[in-house]
Amino acid sequence: MFHKIKNTTNVKEVWDKLKKEFEGKSRSMLVDLGRKFQTMHCREDDDVHAHFSKLANLCKKLSALGRNISDDEYVAVLIGSLPSCYDGPINSLTSSCNINNVDITPTAITWAAIQEYEKHSLQKENKSQDEVFAAAEADKRKSKKDIECFNCKRKGHYKSECWAKGSGNEGGGQKKPQDKDKFKNDKDALNTAETESLEDKSWAVIVKVDNAPSKGEHYVLTASLALTKSKSELYDSGASHHMSPFRHHFTNLCSIPPHPITAANNHIFYATGLGDLKIDVPNGSSSTSITLKDTLYAPDMTLTVISISKIANAGYAVSFKGQECKIKNKKGKMIG
Repeated sequence: MFHKIKNTTNVKEVWDKLKKEFEGKSRSMLVDLGRKFQTMHCREDDDVHAHFSKLANLCKKLSALGRNISDDEYVAVLIGSLPSCYDGPINSLTSSCNINNVDITPTAITWAAIQEYEKHSLQKENKSQDEVFAAAEADKRKSKKDIECFNCKRKGHYKSECWAKGSGNEGGGQKKPQDKDKFKNDKDALNTAETESLEDKSWAVIVKVDNAPSKGEHYVLTASLALTKSKSELYDSGASHHMSPFRHHFTNLCSIPPHPITAANNHIFYATGLGDLKIDVPNGSSSTSITLKDTLYAPDMTLTVISISKIANAGYAVSFKGQECKIKNKKGKMIG
């Protein structure tokens, strides 16, 4: 570099030569970084944390070279770089922001994608554990299938399990009359336990929301979510807001900015709408049609949560006795 500037006669000539030398290299680097920033893509199995970190690093390098990336361009690059499995939460977020005339920020896109990635990772981890367990059970059954009994010389069991004559469990395959009732009772107990287990899953959501929705508010679930959606309603004396995942039951539903809701197992989902919800309240052999005002629409929830406190605040009388909850209107008429 010294040889290139040694024949100059003043500082301006030195500076002009240096600019000519290095601006060309900077321009080439700027084009290359810009191309990488625009074309970077995240595959379905890639870690979105690492992907977003690379994009942020490229953005900083471009800024250092004099090219500032606007929020709109950054949002477009973020959305375009994600695989199709992220379309659901991204479309929900963009639709909500468009309806409410709110700008979509890179932070919001990043947050929504990371939450979806964490959910997929948890599901994949659980599936992997189930597959390992199933494979181990299959290997166990396969290995036992090839075993030959020393007593009857048949395969599939040990001598200690053999029912043939000469074994320690001789005649074990024939149930004695007095054993049949015991077997039936054991089976009934097992079925009862399974039923209770399924019933426990329905009592899955206790919502705690203090006020009507407002921008940036964070809702909390004090229990875990059930695995599958249930058409049953949960009448919850601890909930301070009605919530439901069933969009077709809503009337005059309007979108709101996505509000994160955290369950007890740290799973996060979003309330994206607010409207009136029509339900049928059980009332003996019939039911009463009721409209719940200002109900949150949360598509990822698993059942409808009805707030007892909201019903009471509307002027209805709610009483609990034994295993029953009775709801009466202002005139004392039984509603459910």
